[in-house]
Amino acid sequence: MRFFKIWEDRLLSWLFTPVSGAHVSVFRVLWGAVFVWEACRYFYYDKIFHYFIKRTFHFHYYLFDWVEPLPGDGMYYLFGVMAIAAFCFMIGFAYRISAIVLFITYTWQFLVDKTDYNNHYYLMSIVCGVWVFMSPHRHFSVDSYLGWVRRSPVVPRWNHWVLKFQIAIVYFYGGIAKLNWDWLQGEPLRNWLYRRSNTPLLGEFYKTEVGVYFFSYGGLIFDLVIPFMLWYRKTRLLAIPVVLFFHGSNHFMYSIGVFPVLMICTTVLFLERETVVWAIRKISRYDLERGLEQGLVEAVSSIESSRSHNYKSWQLRGIGYFVAIYVALQVLLPFRHHFYDNYVSWSEEAHNFSWHMKLRDKKAFVKLTVIDPNTGLTWPVPIDEHLMPRQVRKMGGRPHMLYEYVQYVANDIRKRLHIRYPVIKAEVLASLNFRPFRHLVNPDVNMAAVYYSPFANNDWITPFDSSLKPLPLEKHPKDTLREALEIKSD
Repeated sequence: MRFFKIWEDRLLSWLFTPVSGAHVSVFRVLWGAVFVWEACRYFYYDKIFHYFIKRTFHFHYYLFDWVEPLPGDGMYYLFGVMAIAAFCFMIGFAYRISAIVLFITYTWQFLVDKTDYNNHYYLMSIVCGVWVFMSPHRHFSVDSYLGWVRRSPVVPRWNHWVLKFQIAIVYFYGGIAKLNWDWLQGEPLRNWLYRRSNTPLLGEFYKTEVGVYFFSYGGLIFDLVIPFMLWYRKTRLLAIPVVLFFHGSNHFMYSIGVFPVLMICTTVLFLERETVVWAIRKISRYDLERGLEQGLVEAVSSIESSRSHNYKSWQLRGIGYFVAIYVALQVLLPFRHHFYDNYVSWSEEAHNFSWHMKLRDKKAFVKLTVIDPNTGLTWPVPIDEHLMPRQVRKMGGRPHMLYEYVQYVANDIRKRLHIRYPVIKAEVLASLNFRPFRHLVNPDVNMAAVYYSPFANNDWITPFDSSLKPLPLEKHPKDTLREALEIKSD
């Protein structure tokens, strides 16, 4: 017990050591600006209507099936409130309230439908949650200018460190995820680049094997190495232009929204303190160096004073445990797919929240058939009446979404047709990384009677056939879909 208390004291001392708040404050401005832009994008491209209002069925995350779109025009109001909160967050006005509102509004829309799951949406949500506990508004903010908070150029070390840690996790675990057979063999990049061979200047390079392995292994090495290069002072200047090139090229090669811009903004967290202080002084005319020196003295004396009374107060201990649990989850959660027997890109078990980014190309054909066990009558499920095309495409390659939709259909049949035990067969043919189409789920299983466990193997998902190889570039996987359907009909 004494040993634990000693290490607890050391951890809290380290986490709450005062450091310059310049990085966190500047990043707060950039983070808020990205969210204002993101909210405006949803209005401009009418995504609010297409993603939340037009859809009649929404796929839910485990334990969050109670999160639904707000009724009527509620989602428009939600995004409007989000934009206002993001702007207030950016300028540091009523920071704590704006941070809480930004976290709630963004996370709510994120949880409404997992059809649109993306790793950077997950990143934006969890970091918004962390911002709630931080204090980046004590300088370079409207709150400090108005005197609503005591102006201080320092923050507890954990404010800055946890942000750097999270960004390093995204990079490094993204690299670990690339250590799979397909990526090391140049797939699915080979096919993606081949289909962009008409790109000016680089089109011919995309068609070469040198180009394929340049982007494949270049992306792998970048993800594994760049967090350490950014963190290490002597390699930082070399790392920053590489980050700009990498995310700049991703912006033009893939349609991944604000992610490239967001990750470019995170580089400010790794810059030299003098550089960030210089930028703040140029913008705000605030002499941060003098304020920092004074603030450090005040913060250190404040900490020494609090130690004499009870340094490990419940507030500090609570935040310390929060940081420890948060770090542990981010380190351990991406490895959970190793506890499943199937290949994660095929079965999708434990695929989400693991930083598996742009690793697979998946196409699927879905057909559901209902059988009345009492009469033997069969009829097809009109999937297009319930789901939008994007939802159908996503569901076809993700068994956990297929399971949820089948349960919805089964419950609807029980209520409308009073068939207590309907039988629903699923013919789902999928192609992973341009391989021939094969059954993703067992076509002979009654999908209405199975159970999907997020914590165990689901035997109704067919095992991945590792003997199948990606098709030649000139042959399209849809050809094998027709062949598979013809074989099925015979």
